Amino acid sequence: MKITKFNFKKDWHLVKPHLKNSAVVKELNKGMREFSKYFKWNDLPLWNPKNNIGTWEYSKSDGHIEFANQKAVKDPQTQILANKFWDFLEKHNIDWDVFDETEKNDKKLKNKIESYEKANYKIVQKYLPQKNTYKWYQCWTAAKYLAEWQKTLAEKILPDYQWKIFESYKWPKGDNYPKDVRYGCTTIIGKGPKKDYKIFDILLFENETKDAILKAVGLNPEKLKRKFN
Repeated sequence: MKITKFNFKKDWHLVKPHLKNSAVVKELNKGMREFSKYFKWNDLPLWNPKNNIGTWEYSKSDGHIEFANQKAVKDPQTQILANKFWDFLEKHNIDWDVFDETEKNDKKLKNKIESYEKANYKIVQKYLPQKNTYKWYQCWTAAKYLAEWQKTLAEKILPDYQWKIFESYKWPKGDNYPKDVRYGCTTIIGKGPKKDYKIFDILLFENETKDAILKAVGLNPEKLKRKFN
């Protein structure tokens, strides 16, 4: 029994032609609007494609930002920028470790800090998800809301497969969990004409094994086989 994962990184060229398909766009907008409405964002508006805000920016996880920060730290431009800023502090006899409110309110120093922070963020932005890439569509914790979009997309890319949505969620017990959040997984799996199976999951394909994804939705190879009989 052959089970594989669709590789969004390697095969993104197969995905791109279908991203503007009306049915695909409709499901993405519907899912993201429901997701953004459910979590009642304070710093972002309800999902609207006209706002030109990336799908990934609505993530409830900081994974994309953490990745960008880690890459930016190793960027040679970061060190050059930092050295120039430290030279400025040293020239004005300012110790960053004992930065007090008086120094922060100094107009010249404040402008220098803002300039440094803007320049530093430009470096970080290079490593944030870019338009027309698979990372742009990775909205962490929105799997349930992106399910119909992924299924519709899979049907366009691999029409010979029979596609189904699988999910398993539960309300966790204990005081350490938010009361309004369920924990679990939603994924899309298709059965091919040669009786092979393919997992179509833009969120999990890189970091989770096939077995882990199946287990997360309460499946194993034999259970999966029965689901399509």
